[in-house]
Amino acid sequence: MTCLALIGDKFMSVVVRENHSMYAMMDVAALEGIMPRTGQDLTGVRFGRLVALEKLAEKGHPTRWLCRCDCGETANPTGSQLLGGRVHSCGCIKAENNRTRLETHGMSHLRVYHIWQAMKNRCYNPNQPHYARYGGHGVTVCDEWRKSFEAFYAAMGNPPTDKHSIDRISNGRGYEPGNCRWATAKEQAANQRPKPPVTWEMPRGEGHFKATITEEMVREIRASAERNCDIARRIGLSKQSIADIRKGRTWRHVT
Repeated sequence: MTCLALIGDKFMSVVVRENHSMYAMMDVAALEGIMPRTGQDLTGVRFGRLVALEKLAEKGHPTRWLCRCDCGETANPTGSQLLGGRVHSCGCIKAENNRTRLETHGMSHLRVYHIWQAMKNRCYNPNQPHYARYGGHGVTVCDEWRKSFEAFYAAMGNPPTDKHSIDRISNGRGYEPGNCRWATAKEQAANQRPKPPVTWEMPRGEGHFKATITEEMVREIRASAERNCDIARRIGLSKQSIADIRKGRTWRHVT
């Protein structure tokens, strides 16, 4: 777009452009050295969405201008902010851009949107607590769903209840059309990756880390004619431990 800017003592046409958070960027290089930073009357000059209305006198502070924004609000930027192209609105441009980024589909407040975000995080964010079980295990999100919430929503829709969350039908595949469903916690538990069988067991007898006697000593205790108290005193065990060994309550595997 084109607006008027006061350069020297003349109003000149200046081309401005809209670009993301900046509504307009004036040709600052043309202004510097031509327009003084202070003492210039900017009344009626447009800077992006702002139009300078009047100078605000503040002794001992940079000169500020009362400006009216196109949205109807007012702002009080300094003259140097206006002339330097650092202020273009009352702040409404930034707010609009934030809303555009966060709510392009208007559904970022829905639970299904947060489910989509969490799905991507546990697959691609190493700082996510469950990353090791998903992204660290090779689970991925198909490109279509990863790049577009709309594509994900078109395929999955809303979960039927608050107790339903996304579940992969085949744990060997990632999050993709045809392999995902809405399921309750109970349904998902029945669909978990099978746990490997336990092949290790605690060593018994003299192999146990707390063992203080050997299997051969157990055989000698059971065959001995000594009293329990005498055996206990000789090898350093309690009388009850000797009794348990002799009656087979402990070291049952030793014959």
